[in-house]
Amino acid sequence: MSPLGERTRPLLRGVLALWITLAGCGDSARTLYYANGNRWSAVRFEEGRPAGRWATWYEDGRPKSESFYVAGEAEGIWRTWFPNGAVRSFVSYATGRRDGQSELYYENGQLMQRGAYGMNKKTGDWKEWFENGALRGEASYREGRRDGAFKRYRENGTLIDLTTYVEGRRHGPSYKETPDGVAWSEGEFVEGLKAGRWRVLKPDGSADRSNSGFFERGVRVGD
Repeated sequence: MSPLGERTRPLLRGVLALWITLAGCGDSARTLYYANGNRWSAVRFEEGRPAGRWATWYEDGRPKSESFYVAGEAEGIWRTWFPNGAVRSFVSYATGRRDGQSELYYENGQLMQRGAYGMNKKTGDWKEWFENGALRGEASYREGRRDGAFKRYRENGTLIDLTTYVEGRRHGPSYKETPDGVAWSEGEFVEGLKAGRWRVLKPDGSADRSNSGFFERGVRVGD
């Protein structure tokens, strides 16, 4: 589901490019500047590896990103900001892996996405919102795999997609609607395979007979 996809990586490409340029410099601290004299970036190395606080700024002096390293590995809370000064994202790291809370925001300050990682794997409840604050999607994860109800909503709050997972496999009710509210797929999975009665429609609204009917362990056995 795109709302709960991989959009939590910090937007720090400029900092990483600087790392590549300056790596191997031994113990050093470097600061680069814009033509107007404001700082563009500040980084530190210890034994040729990133260390301590790294930061970048917009040309007007407002903060753009902040990250931390210990012995060359990402550590602590990494943050990014929009040009208007609003928080854009923060992600927690431990020993080079995403570990802990992760949040993304819209430029107007509205929360876009919230979830958590455990040793670089999604864990617990994840949610995402539309820019107006309406819930857009929600899912649960266990050690990086979907586990529980996986839902998507329209901006008016009505359900558009529901799929149930157990340890990464579809298991339980499944329901999908078209954008205009027509149910085009509904049925149930058991251990990742279709089971029981399924009703599926083609894009033109006619019955999709090959994907509808009664199923046993993923095989259609009747109408």
